[in-house]
Amino acid sequence: MGSSDIAFWGDLFQPEPPFHFKVKIREDGSAWVHGEIHLPDGDSPAVLVAIADSAEATCADLDDDGEVGLSMLTMQFTHPSTSNLVRFVVVPIGEDIDASETYSVLIHLGERAPVTAEVEVRVTPERRGRG
Repeated sequence: MGSSDIAFWGDLFQPEPPFHFKVKIREDGSAWVHGEIHLPDGDSPAVLVAIADSAEATCADLDDDGEVGLSMLTMQFTHPSTSNLVRFVVVPIGEDIDASETYSVLIHLGERAPVTAEVEVRVTPERRGRG
């Protein structure tokens, strides 16, 4: 897969507000995340904010198409008013994420039961500077 920027967005708890985040994944599996998740919380949604250096990517060729892609993404988000940490894990179902398209994924968010969701993903290979 090489180094890539991957953007995710979608409605996690429909019809509640969506989540969106971007992840920069390096060849060694280290990752950086930026974004937020909006969760139902009474009259107004709670907004969880990504902790930039908390992301960890696992890559593999799960669908045997010859392209290594993202097979699991783990990251931490924080609730700004409480500082509570919330673990967020994205696992694609039946294939790895190696191209820009819609994917079915299993999402684990903190202590909530896992949720299956359709998410839009945009994969952009990292641009290398001129030498």
